[in-house]
Amino acid sequence: VSVVAEEAVATMRNGGLERLEPYPGARKSWRCRCLACGMTTRAFYSTVKRGGTGCAYCAGKKVDPEEAKKGMLRAGLEPLEPYEKWLQSR
Repeated sequence: VSVVAEEAVATMRNGGLERLEPYPGARKSWRCRCLACGMTTRAFYSTVKRGGTGCAYCAGKKVDPEEAKKGMLRAGLEPLEPYEKWLQSR
């Protein structure tokens, strides 16, 4: 394992991400598990190194369809179609 890969693993872990595959290089996204929310996501090492969040779910850029459905049910609403259709109609 190279020094760059070791530094990348440490940076991702410090950024709250656990790698799920070998380091792909700085210009490719890296499949990781978010240590805060537990979701599997893809993150760029360079983004995390600059202090950005690597988890699209924690950043509010992605929503888990099952969590969206649970939220609707908690609010007393019955979803009439899958979450993916909600996104297509925007």
